[in-house]
Amino acid sequence: MWKKYLTRFKAWSLANKLAAIGIAVAIIAGIAVPFLIFSLSQKKEKDKATFQINANDNATIGSVTNIGEAKNVTILQSNDLENNPLIKHLKEREKELQTQLIEAEKTNAVKAEKNAALEKELADVRQRLANPKDTLEKYKKALDEASIKLSDFEKEFGKPRITAAKKSLEKGETEEAEKLFTEALEQGVKQAAESAYQLGVLAGQKMEYEKAFKYYNRAVELEKNNMKYLNRAGGMALTLGEYGKAEPLLHKALEIGEKVLQPEHQDIAASLNNLAALYHAQRRHAEAESLYKRALSIDEKTLGVEHPIVATDLNNLAALYEDQGRYSDAEPLYKRSISIVENALGAEHPNVAIRLNNLAAFYNDQERPVEAESLYERALSIDEKALGREHPNVAIRLNNLAGLYFKQGWYDKAVPLYKRAVAILEKILPDHPMTAYGLNNYADCLRKLNRIPEAEALEARAKGIMERHRKKNNPQ
Repeated sequence: MWKKYLTRFKAWSLANKLAAIGIAVAIIAGIAVPFLIFSLSQKKEKDKATFQINANDNATIGSVTNIGEAKNVTILQSNDLENNPLIKHLKEREKELQTQLIEAEKTNAVKAEKNAALEKELADVRQRLANPKDTLEKYKKALDEASIKLSDFEKEFGKPRITAAKKSLEKGETEEAEKLFTEALEQGVKQAAESAYQLGVLAGQKMEYEKAFKYYNRAVELEKNNMKYLNRAGGMALTLGEYGKAEPLLHKALEIGEKVLQPEHQDIAASLNNLAALYHAQRRHAEAESLYKRALSIDEKTLGVEHPIVATDLNNLAALYEDQGRYSDAEPLYKRSISIVENALGAEHPNVAIRLNNLAAFYNDQERPVEAESLYERALSIDEKALGREHPNVAIRLNNLAGLYFKQGWYDKAVPLYKRAVAILEKILPDHPMTAYGLNNYADCLRKLNRIPEAEALEARAKGIMERHRKKNNPQ
């Protein structure tokens, strides 16, 4: 299921524009991955991925179980983010994905689903690079978990090797831990399945989705009835657009849960939600609705009607209804989701801004500009206070509000917002395609005001960025 996005960027279709620079709006199960995109579309995003692993592991696909804080991990204590091993790896991964997308565009060598998966992976990389502190917090939790699991292998590999691997993890370096997990997997030791799973977690953190799926699937092969492994493998298959591989994994996870757990167990709700996400992606709306509703019912009974997970359930169901054109059904769910998050996290939390942005985009789609404007303005205010006036998310908010004004023909109101969004982008991403998008959006608005020389200057800057980007990533 792919959402429809409005666009006014030259005469190109949105698909062609995105392919030209290797960016796409990839939305799995109604939940948009929050990342920077500037096409005058009203971007929707969510504070969590739909996918859940189990009741205690509802993190974003490709991340890890939240197991608590380790006392000795030091990767977050340095302000030198540029030299952080993970950040450096993600930058290299971004280049690799850009090259793959350019080659795919030139040769038409991959299916649309595969291309969308590459685009989503690239979008995820860029989102993580745009929010390095949050990225490193999640990475830290993955390393904490790996460190704990390594203790189970002292008998096989000896305490010195385990200690050395743990010390490397403290520095954010995973090579030694990966070697041990790989040896354990190859030797077929008792914990081989967990070794495969941990390798999948680490690969997912590095945004190497195909490798992550391979390891998750290997864990399933070794322990065929492990719900956690089944759900994680199914989730990664869904992320990769491999729906045929995802469905049996997710079905089996749910079947196992229904056999061994109580009907209203949290893990059942998570599995219902996961399978619903797949059906939603496949546009099997009736099946998705039934499962989303069951998951929501369980979460409301077991967690309470004001729990943040319930808010995510409501968001998922609202997105499904919106995709079906059932706007009167979707709106109250979006509103209730906002209310829950406000009560749980506070009215000024960035996750509230995300929810407000979603409802604003919904109103904008429904030609309700006054209501959309109010929500976009509030989301912008929250992010400016919580994240700072030059954060990438602030640029997103500015772009969305400017897009609303552009759509209504309020060009004088849109211009200063586009100008400020471009200023943020040029400061943090001076030679990036997203900055080119911002420049072109700004130029389009100036053209509407007949400020042609200024528009042409912006378009020339955007063109220069795109040409340098193509040469850098496709030197031939």
